[in-house]
Amino acid sequence: MNKDKQTNPVGRPLKFKTPKELQAKIDEYYIWAEKKKKPLTIGRLCVFLDVERHHLWRIAKEKSEFSTTIKKTLRYILASKEERLNTQGTVAGIIFDLKNNNADIYRDKQELEHTLKDYLHPELKDIPNDVLKEILSKIEKNKENE
Repeated sequence: MNKDKQTNPVGRPLKFKTPKELQAKIDEYYIWAEKKKKPLTIGRLCVFLDVERHHLWRIAKEKSEFSTTIKKTLRYILASKEERLNTQGTVAGIIFDLKNNNADIYRDKQELEHTLKDYLHPELKDIPNDVLKEILSKIEKNKENE
């Protein structure tokens, strides 16, 4: 085995050995949530699977055999939240969850564009950007040499 490809496994082994075992456990979670009339959440799924949330993300990223199953499940839970968002009267908690746990999709986005010229003395604003960058670069080099 190539030395670069060797890994030093840390932490406890996974509770599920195959994607089928994982899917079976996820299906159990769906059935449990339906019986208890509990909404599907990523946090409760992690409790049910007995894994930390960040560990679930790492498994999806690093273990390709589990990636599809985990991503499909996360999409399903997200779709469930979106349905509740559109059908329930009180949505503040769901909105909070969508923005904070799915910030890549749902977020209040404010884009601000700043340029160096926003901070310059008015008399210096006519200097081209490339010249200003060169001046800043020289200043930074002088600071490093001090």
